Amino acid sequence: AFPTGEAHSAAGGIDVAELYDSPGDDVFHASPHSARLQGATFDNLALSFHTVSVHSEAGDNDQGYLFDSALDDHLEAADDWAWLSSDDPELGFLIAVAGLEYVEASSSGQNDTHNVAPEALDWLVLLGWP
Repeated sequence: AFPTGEAHSAAGGIDVAELYDSPGDDVFHASPHSARLQGATFDNLALSFHTVSVHSEAGDNDQGYLFDSALDDHLEAADDWAWLSSDDPELGFLIAVAGLEYVEASSSGQNDTHNVAPEALDWLVLLGWP
């Protein structure tokens, strides 16, 4: 494994980046154009992917920070997973997280929507959602 990795989706299509955690405490930051998973011994960056998915299977205290677009976005969450997406034909994206111990999901738009199951609020914090 490389301590630092950077991947670009530049040729079009619906490309997917799958990121996996380490045994340590990792942090995931994601927005429609970039996603970064960092740990004590690695730093992985995915740029311009339509879909980015992060899986926390090995860590103890993995955290995620999800940032929406300026368009109308939607957040779904239940059990131990969440996804943030937009169906916009130009900027469509999907950011998915599973198994993280703490996630903040930020909304910047009044037309953003969410469907969050009550059990997800044990690990998910909603910031700015209408």
